[in-house]
Amino acid sequence: MLADGAHFLTSGAYFGNGLGPWAALVTHAGIAPRSSTMACVFVAFGVLWLAAAFMLALGRTRYAVVVLAVATLWYLPVGTLLSAIVALVVLRSPGRRDSAVTG
Repeated sequence: MLADGAHFLTSGAYFGNGLGPWAALVTHAGIAPRSSTMACVFVAFGVLWLAAAFMLALGRTRYAVVVLAVATLWYLPVGTLLSAIVALVVLRSPGRRDSAVTG
């Protein structure tokens, strides 16, 4: 998402030949899919995913990853599938719990 959003901001086009089904969802929400606003949303989610992955690798948080995965379910079809898989794997995997929850 980070690369796609940054590419749009610099070139005015996303990678690939067309927009996915997510474009209909964001259009319905009042956001033009081919706009700098949507590209900034992509960049923000991309940065958040990188930060969440880094924190998860450090064993710091699991719940932020699940929240982020749920927040990106709108990114049909690939993002929806990957987000659902990530949420399920993180929730089902044994490991350290959030330090804020366990102290």
